[in-house]
Amino acid sequence: MQRWTDGFRLWRTSSILASVWPCAAAMGAWCLAVSAALPHIIKRKADHTVPLNVQGAAIGLLLVFRTNEAYRRLAEARELWGRLGLLTREVASKAAASWEWTAKTERTTEQPRDPAAAGSTAGAAAGMRSKEVANACRYLAAFTWSLRDELRSGAQQRGDILTILLPGREAQWVAAQGSRPLAILWLLRRLFYGEAQAGRISANMHLLVEEDIQNLDNVVASCDRLFTSPIPPTMSRHGTRSLFLWLLAQPLVLAWDAHPAVNALWLAATTFIYMGIDELGVQVEQPFKIMPLWQLAHGAMDNIEGALSTPEVGVRAGDRVRSPVPNW
Repeated sequence: MQRWTDGFRLWRTSSILASVWPCAAAMGAWCLAVSAALPHIIKRKADHTVPLNVQGAAIGLLLVFRTNEAYRRLAEARELWGRLGLLTREVASKAAASWEWTAKTERTTEQPRDPAAAGSTAGAAAGMRSKEVANACRYLAAFTWSLRDELRSGAQQRGDILTILLPGREAQWVAAQGSRPLAILWLLRRLFYGEAQAGRISANMHLLVEEDIQNLDNVVASCDRLFTSPIPPTMSRHGTRSLFLWLLAQPLVLAWDAHPAVNALWLAATTFIYMGIDELGVQVEQPFKIMPLWQLAHGAMDNIEGALSTPEVGVRAGDRVRSPVPNW
């Protein structure tokens, strides 16, 4: 019951109502004028409700099909960002686990005689290991935020994320590329290939990480497809025009059935329902405009930090201080 009462109480703040009420008011005024004048001009000789009922059913099916297609795109976009969070966590955790295992193997097999030399060797290995793990995680974080900016801002992308997370030359090179996320994935591939060639990660682990990077590439391609290929505008325009003609014809049938004010209220309510369904599809046609990408990108960074919260690296997850959410 509370859900229903809240729905009526907050109706005035509805984005659907804000978009549709001018059309509903115009249709109500049109119906009031026609219903008041038409019975005095023409006497009703036949029932014309059957054609309008058939047209209304066809228009309703078209609107529902378009709205379902729009929400399918939204569900696919959300699934893609869920996969992105999973894959970034997988790459970061595999990177940390690989270097930890390598360090343990080195400490077990080398066993230098001089204790001072042993401490020096272990420290050098740990430092190099931590540096490469940190570089991989920086690439993953920059990839997530760059994809977010590309989907939200298009050509107008920010450069502060790159300058914070990447060295100067790499940040300039990535910013100059046509697709920043794909450029960062190339840097990530190069990093892991170099580590595999140096023997610091096994060939099997390199293959697993490469598969994850390939899946991240597929996520970028799918997001670009949704971003650059909206629902065909011809279908949207035809549905809007058909709905407009159908609503304009309603007073020609209702004029003799009830008082003009009742007919006007009825047509205004019908306009709100049908155009509201159309507006539902319009609002989610571009899913990346309404998805909480800022929160999803921070969630991916939390996963990356969680992979780094190991004794060797010395980073605790959750230490990062967040600024207030600017917008989605």
